[in-house]
Amino acid sequence: MSTLRIGQIGICHEHASGAMNALRRRPDLFEVVGVVDDRATTTAAHVRRDDLRPYEGLAWLSEEAILATPGLQAVVVETPNADLVPTALRCLARGLPMHMDKPGGEDLELFRRLRLGCETRGLPFQMGYMFRANPAIQWCLEAVRSGWLGEIFEVQGSMSHNYGDDAYHDYIGRLPGGLMFNLGCHIIDLVVAMLGRPAGVTPILKSAPGFPDAIRNHCLAILEYPYATATVRSCSLEVDGLPRRRLRICGTNGTAELAPLERFDGRPL
Repeated sequence: MSTLRIGQIGICHEHASGAMNALRRRPDLFEVVGVVDDRATTTAAHVRRDDLRPYEGLAWLSEEAILATPGLQAVVVETPNADLVPTALRCLARGLPMHMDKPGGEDLELFRRLRLGCETRGLPFQMGYMFRANPAIQWCLEAVRSGWLGEIFEVQGSMSHNYGDDAYHDYIGRLPGGLMFNLGCHIIDLVVAMLGRPAGVTPILKSAPGFPDAIRNHCLAILEYPYATATVRSCSLEVDGLPRRRLRICGTNGTAELAPLERFDGRPL
């Protein structure tokens, strides 16, 4: 089986190094043609700019050069959040399948143009919402879609943690939706997959104790549906927040709850 010739645009997304490490772990599948260094960006970003180990030995190319690489078959877009969609649109214009990290930018119309453009041209488009590939999450979605839980009337989700230095929180303070935009989006993605577009959304973006008002790191979003509500919480000050991330789905026939959403210690859920 031939390998896929792929390039990465950007190293300043929080998941950029992880994406590259994943590609380089599978040389039987991917041939990495090069990477674009976007560390000169002035867009809000949080990344160790001095740690280039994941890219050691790769060709450093401009965006124009990597998109013009002969035989390029796909692109990974790992720029800072606000640059993701504009960069992906340039890849779309070249007819390239892509993996773009999350979230879907700050302009819904631009994201719609990207999604519909890929759909119209039949281009594979994958986003960095890792829970979509989580078998337990997939089971929950199937339970909802198949009606096993009856009519869904409530969804609760949390995506909190208790890590982050001053630089991280300054970064969160530069995002319009704060931590909800950066992390709560993972749960919102699942809610919309289950219940569709909400009839109303109420954001409550607060600062955790001890943080200035500009740093919205204690957030709640309420999504309203005709017969259901969904609440999504995300806070960067919750003690043992990572293992307490959860998803709870309540229906007229039963309730499904997944907690934690993921583990990092090698043990089963």
